Amino acid sequence: MAAKMLPMVRRLCALSRNALFLVVIISCAAASASLRADESDPPDNSERQTDPQIWVNAALYRSWDHPPAKVPAYWDKRTDGWEMFTVEGQHEWKHVLDRVSVIATTGAPIQNACIENRTKSSPRNCLDLGSDQEKSLDQFFRFLKVHHIPFALEAGLLVDTQLTKATALNRECGREAFGREADLRATLQRIQDAGGNVDYIRMDEPFWYGTMSCKDTIDNIAADLARTIQNIVKSYFPNARIGDVEPVVNTPGDPDLVARWADAFEAATGQRLAFFQVDPAWSNDSLLENLVATGKLIGRRSIPYGIMFTSDDDSSDLAWTERAISHFTTIEYLFHAKIDQAVFPSWSAHPTYVLPEQKAGTLMNVAYQYLLPKTFLSIEREENSRNQVTLKLIDAKGRPIRGAKIRVEAVDTKKGWGLTNRVMQSVAPAGALYGVVGIRANLEGSRMALDSGEVDIGAVNVVADGKTWTTNNQTPIKLKLSSTTTVRENLSIREGLKCNGMSAIPIVSGATYTLSVPLAATRSADHAGYVTIVFLDKSCNGIKRSNLYFSPSSVRLTDTHALADAGGTIKLAVPMKLQTPGIELRAYYDGDGSVFGPSVAVLTLIQ
Repeated sequence: MAAKMLPMVRRLCALSRNALFLVVIISCAAASASLRADESDPPDNSERQTDPQIWVNAALYRSWDHPPAKVPAYWDKRTDGWEMFTVEGQHEWKHVLDRVSVIATTGAPIQNACIENRTKSSPRNCLDLGSDQEKSLDQFFRFLKVHHIPFALEAGLLVDTQLTKATALNRECGREAFGREADLRATLQRIQDAGGNVDYIRMDEPFWYGTMSCKDTIDNIAADLARTIQNIVKSYFPNARIGDVEPVVNTPGDPDLVARWADAFEAATGQRLAFFQVDPAWSNDSLLENLVATGKLIGRRSIPYGIMFTSDDDSSDLAWTERAISHFTTIEYLFHAKIDQAVFPSWSAHPTYVLPEQKAGTLMNVAYQYLLPKTFLSIEREENSRNQVTLKLIDAKGRPIRGAKIRVEAVDTKKGWGLTNRVMQSVAPAGALYGVVGIRANLEGSRMALDSGEVDIGAVNVVADGKTWTTNNQTPIKLKLSSTTTVRENLSIREGLKCNGMSAIPIVSGATYTLSVPLAATRSADHAGYVTIVFLDKSCNGIKRSNLYFSPSSVRLTDTHALADAGGTIKLAVPMKLQTPGIELRAYYDGDGSVFGPSVAVLTLIQ
């Protein structure tokens, strides 16, 4: 019943555009809330009345008439995205649709989606291109209007005609943040031609690429943006509000830099950012601490703060979505981040499908899982016991959740267990003839988050083509890391070959290999570096690398998922041999997929 009536309530709410309909605005909020409590909807989630806004990145239909030579890996994925915006397809994500606040997309789908009427900027319409009008850009914007959902365009606003002389239009250092005025105008014009409106602009990382990468000043970049906004964006959509999307990595001081950037933007434009959303390079707990710190500084400036819940595992649809779900669970339960916007995009090869929302492994399922009623998992040491702990899982009303599957692991955050073996197995890339084993820290995709960390690395083994190759370090390599130190070291191989002066092993292209590393790392060194095998071609040029990142040792304490008893509890014995200073017990409840959302808890046994 609620699912059917809610669109009617939304349409009524849309009428409340002036003071005559003020009473309607008040009634709409109450009506929407009461309708969502219907039994046909997901279980009551009243404890989350102050939930963040839900932002979803759209996957529009893409009629690519002239594909580039190198097609992005994500382009042929999520081809069902256009179905979200049809009468039939909306039922495949009805629960997320009922909660969504903003739909966003980039300029590329706008340019590649067909429009229904021939215009000066689009002389060929959908019929000319042999495309169904249901897949048109016009249909996308009609859907947003019917459902009263604002639209956000993600765009690079550092355009060539508006840049100061001090700023170089350099795609090598700038990439997404920079663009051409002609391209920006073409995108904005195409939106107008399709009957659309731009409610928000999501600037595409101008601070990061303009200042951190291209080394321009914050004031210059802010001034450049102010000119683009005033001279170009406002000439098409004068009411568009401007927000920003930026990466937040795990470098000390990043939150303060972000805050300075927000201040500079307000000084240059006369308006504070409409929102600030972060695109995290998910890696370790220190990154998450930076996300919390950034949110606090942004919040003090009365700027809505959002986090993009993406994934760092692109090996499969399920792996991608499970990691994305674990990210919002961790940031919400362990770090208690206060966010105003939860954003659900993907620019990688996975997940393959957007719909349906209730199927594990789809993009909308990540948002669906986020919206499920919260659960609360606790873990405590038993009184007068050195190794007994009790876990308890309850719902938002304090009721025990019976039969829930919970997994528990012990994590060594201070290297108390010594070296433990880590294994990575994969397939050698095409064209590889040699492999070089190396260590990297604070370089090439790894960053040290805190001021100090430690890593010990034993002799590394590589099994390739039926033979085992071992590095020459007889005693563990001990690294003391900081945020300012870097490590780039290639390890010599016993009986290894020489490839351009480097110690290497022979590799068979397309064959399976195994990398084994005895390793110990403190939590502060998590993802600060990695042991790598760099694959070289016949000319000894690098073509690919596979990385095994530094991380604390961990042991699964439950071989299978433990089941909560009638009281929602599990009692667990922790082996005494694991109990060294810094050991953490981490318990995970993945949710049940349809009634209860996921949660996580941590207990430090010995400080």
